Amino acid sequence: MRFIQAKPEHGFSLPELMISLLIFLPIVGATFSLFSVSLGEHNSEQSSAEMTQEARSALEMMTLEISQAGSRRDASTTTSAAVSGSPSEQSISLSSSSGFTPGDYVEIDLGNNNELRQITAVGTSSITGIFSLNHTSGTPVRLYAQPYLAGIIPPVGLGANSSTTTTTLRFFGDINSDGSINYVEYAYNAANAQITRSATPITQVTKNAATPVISNIRADSPQFTLYTDSSGIVTSVGVSFVVTSAWKTGSKYQETPMSSTILIPSAVAGSTLLAEYNKYGGIYRFSPTPSRVTTWASQ
Repeated sequence: MRFIQAKPEHGFSLPELMISLLIFLPIVGATFSLFSVSLGEHNSEQSSAEMTQEARSALEMMTLEISQAGSRRDASTTTSAAVSGSPSEQSISLSSSSGFTPGDYVEIDLGNNNELRQITAVGTSSITGIFSLNHTSGTPVRLYAQPYLAGIIPPVGLGANSSTTTTTLRFFGDINSDGSINYVEYAYNAANAQITRSATPITQVTKNAATPVISNIRADSPQFTLYTDSSGIVTSVGVSFVVTSAWKTGSKYQETPMSSTILIPSAVAGSTLLAEYNKYGGIYRFSPTPSRVTTWASQ
């Protein structure tokens, strides 16, 4: 019987292994370092893209809301109880008082019993004013809404055919196109580099707190520019700001400028109606700025 002697296996010696590690470890380290940098850059770029998209979406929302400043919607309801005519102010019951605000001119009834009256107060299901004729229960009550002339609330001293720049924009109207009047305020918060938004129905007693809608605003960039027409009504607004991202180009952070110029259709219509009233006369049917709006805008 023959035996085959196995050949001895030769591996790396300890010095050879150490030399291999000394060569291999820096390569591995450099690879992981490059991967880490690439991952960080990707995350920063992704974060910047999301931040920019959020700012664009917020600007679109601002543009839509600002364009609704001063807007009104017609409202109609019926009396829920008979009305006895009187030369004195009285409260009358309605099926609904939604859409009515103090200062509005409403038409009640039809034909010879029709009368146009300005209301002085609005209750849960009632309005107050001077109703001089008798009306039965179920009589129609209608508001043919005129736009608010001061839908965009101008700073004190802003005259006709002029403009001004501010860091706070205040306006009100049927912002949600649902018949309700809301007061909205956009403001630059310098301490947190944010633009904030506060929206409050005028049926509330207190103004809602502001919440941030756009962050990382460059300090010298946010501004709202108000433009008036020959009647002194703000008919357009310019919005501009610069968003600073987390992505660097060289040693500087990337910046994305954003802007929008917004025409206010209700303000233009209101100005036209006002010019016709001043020229031809008639009944002044524009509603005054709601008292709560005046109070909140001065705070």
